[in-house]
Amino acid sequence: MKTLLQGIRRFWNEEEGAVAIEYALLAVLIALAMAVGAGLLGDGLNLIFSNIAECFNAAGSSGTCPITM
Repeated sequence: MKTLLQGIRRFWNEEEGAVAIEYALLAVLIALAMAVGAGLLGDGLNLIFSNIAECFNAAGSSGTCPITM
């Protein structure tokens, strides 16, 4: 029984696992931030390229480029 309690105390005081979990959480947060940022950047780029496409279509018919942001 004494060795079981010593093993539990040793496990409770071990810090290497805690550091690994902290690094894993940090990696997950960075990946999440990158995914959100890519989504927001993608929406902005889609709007820019849509405006460019409208400009080319309008320039072919009337010669003007109506850009609205």
